[in-house]
Amino acid sequence: MEHPENPLHETALPSDWGSTLQLVNQAVEDLRAAEQRIAQLEARHAELVRYTTDQVTAVRARVQAADRRAQEAEDQERDAEDRARSSREWLARIQEGLVHMPLQAEALRSLVARVSL
Repeated sequence: MEHPENPLHETALPSDWGSTLQLVNQAVEDLRAAEQRIAQLEARHAELVRYTTDQVTAVRARVQAADRRAQEAEDQERDAEDRARSSREWLARIQEGLVHMPLQAEALRSLVARVSL
């Protein structure tokens, strides 16, 4: 009993089996090649992720070091400004003392002269 309307019936396919099998084999080879390429791409992706992570870590470390140096420089600048301000204040006091010294010396002479009379 033949079933011409059923394309999968054994008697309807004898001449196509060879070409079908060849197409299936080619598809399997293509899938294996695609799987290999996917595995290669995944390995490369993992490598790039590691490399990028390392680079980001290194850049973060450099940024943190630069931030520390900048903070240290700002602290040094602030300290230098404080020392300069203190020096100016002392110089002003010394100058004031020197300006008034002759007057104080004259006042002391006059006081000593009155006491000794």
